[in-house]
Amino acid sequence: MLLTKTLFLLFLFQDVINVILLKYDFGAAVPAFSSLKEIAIVMLLGQHWLRASPARRLNFTSLFLIVLLAILFASGVWRGLQRFPADGVLFESRTLALPILVFFWGRACVESRPEPLLTVDELIHFYSNVACVFAVSAIVDYLLLDDAFWTVVDVGAVARAKGYFATSSGALPDNMYSYFFGRRAFGLAFNPLNLAYMLIPAILFAFYRRQLARLAIATTAFILSFSRLPLLATLASAFLAAVPPGVRLIMFGLGAVGTIGAVYSLREGLFADPSASGHFSDVAIGLVQQLTNPLGEGIGAAGVYAGNYSPLAIESAVLNVANQITLIGLIAYALIFLPGLRHGSPLRREMRLMAAIYGITAIFAPQILVIRSTFAFFFFLGANAALSGRPCRVFGDQVAVVGRQAV
Repeated sequence: MLLTKTLFLLFLFQDVINVILLKYDFGAAVPAFSSLKEIAIVMLLGQHWLRASPARRLNFTSLFLIVLLAILFASGVWRGLQRFPADGVLFESRTLALPILVFFWGRACVESRPEPLLTVDELIHFYSNVACVFAVSAIVDYLLLDDAFWTVVDVGAVARAKGYFATSSGALPDNMYSYFFGRRAFGLAFNPLNLAYMLIPAILFAFYRRQLARLAIATTAFILSFSRLPLLATLASAFLAAVPPGVRLIMFGLGAVGTIGAVYSLREGLFADPSASGHFSDVAIGLVQQLTNPLGEGIGAAGVYAGNYSPLAIESAVLNVANQITLIGLIAYALIFLPGLRHGSPLRREMRLMAAIYGITAIFAPQILVIRSTFAFFFFLGANAALSGRPCRVFGDQVAVVGRQAV
């Protein structure tokens, strides 16, 4: 449990430590330090799978899905290395692989515990507490801190030390100010979007557990981040969850039509915002590219890091994945996470709502693959898959861990 919590803290505070490394002229150590958590997860998974392999069986469906995704990944890497810089292929391969690794880390964490329900409850409590620390720091930042403070901190240097030159041009976060809302809160998250995505699990966990103080703190910081897409996706998902199941499809259709109408009617003001204009144009470019070449361009063609050298979309996680490992690869990629949303699983309400929110944002933004701000979603998705206590239809029969009890 101590190791798991330590890895949680590495995900959340890695950029805080990276700032310290840069201040003491250890910038070359930033990429290596940022990779420590990933190396630890791979080692934990390897140890767990070796120990659990005698009791684990794979059916034909699971084997087919795993082999298919492996082939598409290998093909994507091979095609990417022929056309794009090796460091870009490496970064985008890591971006695609890490959510899957975190998902299985969550499963392994539950499967290896004698009291998995208590383990998950404790980790939810721990994550919510740390997220509230970030929320408080964001509120303090919004009310008390100015540009001079963050210029000294030099948040942009951290992104550039990792190689993300296309998304960081100075000492301040490029999205520190909004065209419509002005100053945005971010605090220790160092980025308003990172803060918003990080707080989504904390808000939902607090809501369903009626933890009003945590809910108020996290929601306040979430709103002050003025991150339009996460805010709108959260409101839309909450509204759809509140209506009867039979009405949701109708409401979804009406909402889609209404959104298109609103975008058209407000297009002049909307496209005056460089950020919104960039979002829509990047999505359009990525969609056209997918239509003209459904076989994809290879890993390294799209994504946040690929924005350093590639004209393909950097503002849609869905199109980024499809343009790198094909549409079939995108479907296979999504199916891996499906067991975490099974009906009857203990965290089904929270995880299904989170999946809806992140799924909507994934169409217009890449942040769901920025794992330092979304790792909790993938971790608890994997934990929920293990907690369900049913055989996994995608990855074969698993040892039942627990009964279906509420956390």
